[in-house]
Amino acid sequence: MESSDVELDLQRSVQAVLRELSAQAPALQSNQGMCRWSLHKKVERDPGKSPALVRILLRELEKAEREDTRHVILPLLHTLMYVLTKATGIPEELHRSTYAFCTRLLTLPAPYCTVALDCAIRLKTETAVPGTLYQRLVIAEQNLRSELYPYQERVFLFVDPELVSPSVCSALLLELQAAQEQQTPEACMRHVVSHALQAALGEACQAGALQKRLQASPRRTLERYFHAVVTAVEQMASEPSPSREGHLERLEEIYCSLLGPAAAARGRGDGGSVQDRPPSIPLPSPSITFHLWTHEEQLWKELVLFLRPHSHLRLSADLEALDLQGLGPDWEMARASVLSTDSGIERDLPSGADELPGSPEMERAGLQRKGGIKKRLWPPNILMPSGWDGPSGLHRRTGQPSGDGELLPGVSRLHTARVLVLGDDRMLGRLARAYHSLRKRETQKFCLTPRLSLQLYYIPVLAPEKPAASRHSELGELAAFLGRADPWFESIVNTLCPAIHKLAEMPLSLDTSQTVDPFILDVITYYVRMGAQPIYFQIYMVKIFFSDLSQDPVEDIFLTELKVKMQDSKFPKEGCSPRRRGVAEGPGAELFICYQKALLSHRAREVTVSLRATGLVLKALPDSGTEVSGPTHWSPAAAPLTDMCLNVSVTEVIKSSNLAGRSFSTVTNTFRTANIQIQSQDQKLLTLTLDKDGQRTFKDVVRRREPSYRTGKALSLVGGDARLILLALTVLLIGAATSAVQNFLFWHMKDHGSSELVMGFSVALGLLGEILLHPFKTPLLRKLSKVGTVGLGLGCLAGQLLYYSFLWSWWSVLPVQIFSAISHGALWWAVGASIEDLATPGTERPLHAMFRGHFYGGGASLGSFVGGFVGMRFGLAVLYQACCVVLWLWLALFLSIRPRLPRERKINYSKLLAVEASDTSDSEQGTERDWLVKAMRDEPSD
Repeated sequence: MESSDVELDLQRSVQAVLRELSAQAPALQSNQGMCRWSLHKKVERDPGKSPALVRILLRELEKAEREDTRHVILPLLHTLMYVLTKATGIPEELHRSTYAFCTRLLTLPAPYCTVALDCAIRLKTETAVPGTLYQRLVIAEQNLRSELYPYQERVFLFVDPELVSPSVCSALLLELQAAQEQQTPEACMRHVVSHALQAALGEACQAGALQKRLQASPRRTLERYFHAVVTAVEQMASEPSPSREGHLERLEEIYCSLLGPAAAARGRGDGGSVQDRPPSIPLPSPSITFHLWTHEEQLWKELVLFLRPHSHLRLSADLEALDLQGLGPDWEMARASVLSTDSGIERDLPSGADELPGSPEMERAGLQRKGGIKKRLWPPNILMPSGWDGPSGLHRRTGQPSGDGELLPGVSRLHTARVLVLGDDRMLGRLARAYHSLRKRETQKFCLTPRLSLQLYYIPVLAPEKPAASRHSELGELAAFLGRADPWFESIVNTLCPAIHKLAEMPLSLDTSQTVDPFILDVITYYVRMGAQPIYFQIYMVKIFFSDLSQDPVEDIFLTELKVKMQDSKFPKEGCSPRRRGVAEGPGAELFICYQKALLSHRAREVTVSLRATGLVLKALPDSGTEVSGPTHWSPAAAPLTDMCLNVSVTEVIKSSNLAGRSFSTVTNTFRTANIQIQSQDQKLLTLTLDKDGQRTFKDVVRRREPSYRTGKALSLVGGDARLILLALTVLLIGAATSAVQNFLFWHMKDHGSSELVMGFSVALGLLGEILLHPFKTPLLRKLSKVGTVGLGLGCLAGQLLYYSFLWSWWSVLPVQIFSAISHGALWWAVGASIEDLATPGTERPLHAMFRGHFYGGGASLGSFVGGFVGMRFGLAVLYQACCVVLWLWLALFLSIRPRLPRERKINYSKLLAVEASDTSDSEQGTERDWLVKAMRDEPSD
């Protein structure tokens, strides 16, 4: 075939791929993905077409850039990089043109710039040292041992037999086995050597003779040439400025060693005329292991076995016998009761007894006295990274596969686990639960995280025999969302579902002599290799309370949906009241719902409502009509509220009365929230279903809530802000000083002849002073600023304490009590205003509660104990004088440190966005919190 005919044929294939991406041909919907696969197969069968295809793809990419048709850029760029990775003989100018195009994409927003940056980095290495990408990919995916490139990858394919039919499971397993039977380590090493030599030498390489020589080489010789090629490529790629000429010379030496000097010289003299069409070098599919999903612990066990295979484990037989019980959920070491036959004396023990072979570290750390019960110790390199005794801080080094590198000093992530699950939305819910369990386990014992990079992939497989179309679309809701978020996922992955079912319907062929192109395996391989742009999801936690008080509450998680329905059963009759029986006659149940509404201003607004409803649904995914901003995150562009946002739909029952009698109708109310509590009020029980999974259904539920983590955020906010730390210490001292007044002032007055009436009147004077001062709260804070008001309150409190130490009569305490308006009222006004200014959105209330409860209460407890000790030893007068001195010293320190701290004003944007007017202000008082008015009023403050 002439070159013009080849380019015309490839151009037609590329246009067919573009029509699929643009969705301009509805007839192609059933066979989407076939055009791209056919294009790859054309180049794989005839590698000489690769340069022409690269030119066509690069031309189409430049056209898409000019016309701003961005939806085709990433699919075409992935196809181009796939061809460049597999092909040999690509001219250097094509590499440089592709690199220049990727650098132009860096000006586009994410995900285009991030994908282009990754491609540009790989292209720069491939241009300097041809064949590097192919070699690294095969070494990692096939787990070939190499000291210079020790990275390993594996694909774990999990299929739940309850969600996927047995015929589909069998068909997938047979296709994987048939495709990987020919992928022996020797064949992969031959591919690496042949590809590296052809990519470097080009037309001077006799590809046919080279492959025949490699086929005839024994394994030991083949390994020697493989390590020589890998060393030459990796050493050149690791140099700051690699020389292509030096790399060519080193590979020519290996080439001459393989074929001999005469054959190598003859190949260079012929200049490639010996053969016009070099044999194809396939890119082996990655190492894929097939697993039937049984329980959530299975994921963690498979990852542990991948990180430490059986061949590298001491006590591997015990590991198989105990089924990883030593690495169980509670991280307890497995124990085996062994009858002791020794005398208990160390010198009677035989030499080498009870020692692990080949472990000098454990020999030195072993106990010298052995008892009757022996504890079986797992090797320490299973539980913790060997040699890691550094801090728990994370460190990152870029430039390694998958963006990982050295998370901990001396520990690198050399393993990459790609977990691929097949099924519907229920399978992803089970995977999320297993991942959450794995992360909880990692918080207790840092085992997998430092050494393993975990990536999750999903291929939707829906049962076609479901008669109800609504149920079918409901279980594929997450796949539809991913398709809207990423057109590449829609055209590559979502089209696999009908192809997988067609594969299951085909009769099984036991004839292995015929070579059949595995479409399913090729698309899975393309997906896990090129699907580098992640989509992040939020995992939500739910706490469930049951009607049986003896049953403990259950904490679980869900990923996409939580559904609440009313049960027909009720509480025991003794729990029902006659008043409630009349209310419960209608459909549904009375629900008490308390939630924090998700606002554009990120302010915490708590809403409490009681209504009658038949059920409610909490969804983490946006509606199908909502546009999605991009594949980097799941949050829709139309609702840029917060990542932790749920769409709640409540089916409310409306009761109406007319001449025909009483009737009921339903209406659906929707709102967004980040935290919600639901409780049944009329003794009806609830049924909860998580992620549409029947196995994760909870019955006899009386209340369900999602715990809030804002207190932890408030505590971390205090620890990270020097101004809040200074304010917390001030409140701590205020609590200690105030406790001295509240606990011992009445005794001090009693010593001077005061009666109970005078004591009560003294308290009333302090409260009356706060009431009279309250109208001047805003002018006081504006004139003195919050810092000045805190200083005034501290000084006034110190003066009161000094005055108390010199009481001379029962009535002398009354004049100074009026100053409690400043030492208590104004002081706490300034503290509250400072907290509002320093708090981040959503942490105002937790911060207020923390300062009032923890810091003030802790100071009061400390002051009560110390005050009692000082009062007993030295008297109350000395106690008040000591408190006065401490407050004056702290006041001087506070006024000297506070102005030197970094100043950062926080503007409240609650009125900036005019949408959803009901959401931006809670009441008329919210108008006073307008960001512009507040900023103008508080300009001289702080």
